[in-house]
Amino acid sequence: MKKHLIFLSICYSLFWNAMAFSQTQQPAGEKVEDKFLSFFNAATQAYNQSNYTLAVDYYENILKGGYESVEVYFNLGNAHYKQNNIAQSIYFYEKALLNAPKDEEIKRNLAFAQKMTIDAIPTKTPNGLGQAYGEFIQQYSLDFWSYAAILSLIIALMSYLSYYFLSKTAIKRFCFSLALLALLASIFSYCNGLLIEDIENKNRPAIVFETSKALSEPNQQGVLIFELHEGTKVQVLERFNEWAQIKLSDGQTAWVLQQQIKEIKE
Repeated sequence: MKKHLIFLSICYSLFWNAMAFSQTQQPAGEKVEDKFLSFFNAATQAYNQSNYTLAVDYYENILKGGYESVEVYFNLGNAHYKQNNIAQSIYFYEKALLNAPKDEEIKRNLAFAQKMTIDAIPTKTPNGLGQAYGEFIQQYSLDFWSYAAILSLIIALMSYLSYYFLSKTAIKRFCFSLALLALLASIFSYCNGLLIEDIENKNRPAIVFETSKALSEPNQQGVLIFELHEGTKVQVLERFNEWAQIKLSDGQTAWVLQQQIKEIKE
């Protein structure tokens, strides 16, 4: 009986941990509250009348009120694009894409805006088994791996209980084997979920909002490595005082002033 209690304790521990990381990331609200609906309608009307500055003001009032949605970010991107504010348009398209990663219209408009940027930085693609595995697990969301861990754990528990209470040898063997496989699948999914969470936490994209001198160290005496222009997307590695260490898609790193970039995940 003691062994059974230990087994169930481990299973329940996995279950509650899986439940915990399944709740770590909730999508942004997909609706603007009713009291902000008038702002949204007024912004849409202003946009349709080509008054893009007014449309931006209305949409930003919605965000300042603490409400956000894919539609607001996307429309803000469109309004800024119409005013040739490339950095701002890319920033809000990226915000929209963060909440709707499979939306083809957002991807298309983002691609149009990116073509307007000056910097053409190639993407460095790492090779290796670890990279391939990382790409595999990232094909599925954190929610997918968390639900897979929970479902597998439930199957493992039910199978083990069936093994414990049933008497036929053949069925007991089958239930025990299924419980073991399901438990392994739950642990596998749980670990993948943790990896996805870690990858997402380290993923700190930002958009350059003004022409920036990228230096070798976080002070004005650093050597100029390269220059970045508005709309370029970078990864923020760390921050130090008023400086931020950034990484380009080709793997180069440098330091820029924090005020010159804006992180997409805030």
